[in-house]
Amino acid sequence: MIRFAWFGLLMGCSALLNPDESRLGGDEDAGAFDAAGPDSGVDAARDDAGGVDADRPDVGGRDSALPDAGCTIVPGCEDGIVTTCEGTEECDLGCAPGGAPRCAEMVPSNVSEELWQDGAPDWIVDGEGITPFDTGMCRGAGMNGDIVTQEDGTEVCVVSVADMVVESGAILGAVGSLPLVVMATGDVVVEEDGVISVAAIRGQPGPGGGAGGSARGNAQGGAGGEPGAHVGDFEDGGGGGGAFCGSGGDGGEGDTAPGGAGGEGFDPNLLIPLRGGSGGGLGGGSRSDGGEVSGGVGGAGGGALQISALGAIELEGFIIAGGGGGQGGRNTAVVANWGAGGGGGSGGGVLLEAVEISVETSGGVTTSGGGGGGSASRFNSGGQGADGLTLGRAEGGASGGFSFGAEGGPSGGGTDPNGDDGATNGNNAANGGGGGGGVGCVVYRTFSGLLPANARPRTSGRAARALWNASIMIR
Repeated sequence: MIRFAWFGLLMGCSALLNPDESRLGGDEDAGAFDAAGPDSGVDAARDDAGGVDADRPDVGGRDSALPDAGCTIVPGCEDGIVTTCEGTEECDLGCAPGGAPRCAEMVPSNVSEELWQDGAPDWIVDGEGITPFDTGMCRGAGMNGDIVTQEDGTEVCVVSVADMVVESGAILGAVGSLPLVVMATGDVVVEEDGVISVAAIRGQPGPGGGAGGSARGNAQGGAGGEPGAHVGDFEDGGGGGGAFCGSGGDGGEGDTAPGGAGGEGFDPNLLIPLRGGSGGGLGGGSRSDGGEVSGGVGGAGGGALQISALGAIELEGFIIAGGGGGQGGRNTAVVANWGAGGGGGSGGGVLLEAVEISVETSGGVTTSGGGGGGSASRFNSGGQGADGLTLGRAEGGASGGFSFGAEGGPSGGGTDPNGDDGATNGNNAANGGGGGGGVGCVVYRTFSGLLPANARPRTSGRAARALWNASIMIR
């Protein structure tokens, strides 16, 4: 039955296979066949239906482009060359540690690398004489800085610059309570006869340095000198010298009165944290009703300076961070007793870090301690110990007289890191001299980790305990 039904259906369609044109409407009405004829037949139908030749999404057929597989390079860094899909880059500081596919970057000591600021101004120190900068306020010499906290909780004054130049004959004289940090994205140049000073001057500490012992209190800093003793009516011991990398000298004895102990030198941990030197101890003596003392005030500690440059540091002139000289014992009508000499302050700390540092024979870095003060005698006060403004040792102060006075000890400096003891006077009712201050600390950090040429002979305190070299830190 099914077969016959399909056969009948086919037979019923025979009239359509041989159509009557009058029934199909002729040329004017081409009907279904003409609509699917040669000009608009199967291909046209396919076009309308989105067939082979129709526009359609690219599905990767034979006429479409091959898909882009992307860059297959695995980023990496080897032998100081970074390779990525963007190309290659030669690294000035080598590959980053730890296998990261990038160049190494310098990391400064004590402060954040963010303080290397793009667009920071140049700092040009010119003219004759001293141009002051106050680190406590963190401003001066036409520049403003930021007070930043180190990891140990102490503060430093940071000045961000592009290039820094201290011109010949100019002196940048930094004072104040905080160490000074210069962050340079370019070069730092101290021209011949130019000076950056963070030195102590007698009882005035350098930036970040400790005060010397006085009637107001004992010496300040990491290793200040002890005060000399006052025994009986007239016998006085000298104050001990302050210490940093070098030890301070002991104060000299005056008859039976012991001198104050000098501070003990210590490892500065590459000046991390950055800090200045220590003050010398007060010389023994008596005090008037008005509070005036006959013992010499201790010299102050030298200050602290850090220069971190992404360019080079060129030192044709001087960086000075010496300690202050101890005051001589006093002979004055106001105080009946003639006093002993104060101890010298230690030198401060200087940290220089850059890929390359050059030290010329016309310049150098000094952190010499201050000389101890001489003690007074019947007719004269003792002499002031010299400030540490030299590549060698600062001299101790002169005795006020042989019978009762004594000389102060020379400071640490040059090849001798430690200050000398003050002279002893064993005569009845005599006074001792102040001990010399120890040398400070100098750290050079370069890409090679080696000392720059000329650095050793042109650095005061060039003994192993006071002169340090290391590689710059990178990340």
